[in-house]
Amino acid sequence: SSLPVTVHDLIPPTLDYQKWIQARMAELSTDTGTLNSDIDHGNLAAARRDWLTGHLVYERMGAAYDTFGDADSVINGTTTLGTNPAADPGFTGFHRIEYGLWHDATAASLRGQAATLDKAVKALKKQWSTQQMDPANMGLRAHEIIENAEQFELTGRTDYGSGTNLATALANIDGTREILAELHPLLKTRDPGLAELDASLDRTQAALDAQHDDGRWTPLRDLTRTEREKINADFGDLLEQLAPVAAIFDVRRTV
Repeated sequence: SSLPVTVHDLIPPTLDYQKWIQARMAELSTDTGTLNSDIDHGNLAAARRDWLTGHLVYERMGAAYDTFGDADSVINGTTTLGTNPAADPGFTGFHRIEYGLWHDATAASLRGQAATLDKAVKALKKQWSTQQMDPANMGLRAHEIIENAEQFELTGRTDYGSGTNLATALANIDGTREILAELHPLLKTRDPGLAELDASLDRTQAALDAQHDDGRWTPLRDLTRTEREKINADFGDLLEQLAPVAAIFDVRRTV
């Protein structure tokens, strides 16, 4: 048991987190503008580099996805398993562009997709100041980000050709760290396992960092069995360490 947390307690860290998201949106808007320009000018080598930069910025903002509404599927949607990505008219955003960039699409064929992504990001940035995140969900989001990384990134479900799932998983850890940093003043007096959580975050990050060398990320298919088992185990342990955080911030609402 721990001292109960109220919605009132969670409002200040939630507002601070929303300001952090606003800063990331400015960064993201710049990145998608650069990606759009790369593709417009036919520079696909630069586009592959700048695609990853922008995508990782977006992947660090996982706690806000529900607040983004329909924009999330436009910006970072995926296809149904078994669907041909090139033939799905509703498939847009980072992953649609990823599929094209790593499957020999021409710049001309990707210009519309790049423009759609850039437009959606700039519209989201413009409206963000009017949005309100639910403070009661903050603790749960820290757990969900890592849960989604385990489900979609470590399985390769969201790999459309770039082989950068481990980079995305690391960006997800960055996003979880940001939420925990905002919640830390409330968490430090309530979670006796906080030191273990910090150690688990460090171990998991180190396991991912070991797969990044000279600007290149190891694709999942190239991991050794030992490397894959260690990363999976680290993520499993991290999920266990985050479960108390979700419980501590499970605000009991009253009518």
